[in-house]
Order: sequence, then C-alpha cells, then structure tokens
Amino acid sequence: MKLSERPAVVLVGHGSKAANFDGAMKRVALRLRRGPYRSVRCAYLEITSPSIPDAVRDAVEKGALEVRILPYFVLSGRHIRE
Repeated sequence: MKLSERPAVVLVGHGSKAANFDGAMKRVALRLRRGPYRSVRCAYLEITSPSIPDAVRDAVEKGALEVRILPYFVLSGRHIRE
C-alpha cells in the first residue's frame, strides 16, 4: 500500500487543563505513526486544541482520502476519577 493510500488517524481524548495530561496519548500517536497509517494527530473534545473538526480538516487538507477517528479515553481526568 502506497503512503498516499493509507488512512490518516485522529486520536481523540477529552482535553484538560492539567499539565502533561496527554503524554500517554501522544506516545500512542507516535507508535501509530510508525505503523500502517498515513499520519496521526491528536484532537480533543474540549479545553485543549486542536478540536476534532480542526484535526480532521487538517488531515484532509494534507491529502488524506480516509480519516479514522479513534477514541482514547483512558486518561485520569475528572470524569475517570469521579
């Protein structure tokens, strides 16, 4: 499969004001970039940028013909703790 035919991925987390809350998610994104995907970017539901629509738009503007949205809700934010 040529690079141009590979799907792009948007890894989606919640977003937070906490410092380095998304370190684990960024490490997962780095590992996915080494795999079968054209490009991988992180996006967030709220608080943190980029938003999901912005990340998808960026992938398409950079040539992605297919974008896969993968949820990543394993961070220890308020919704997990409470």
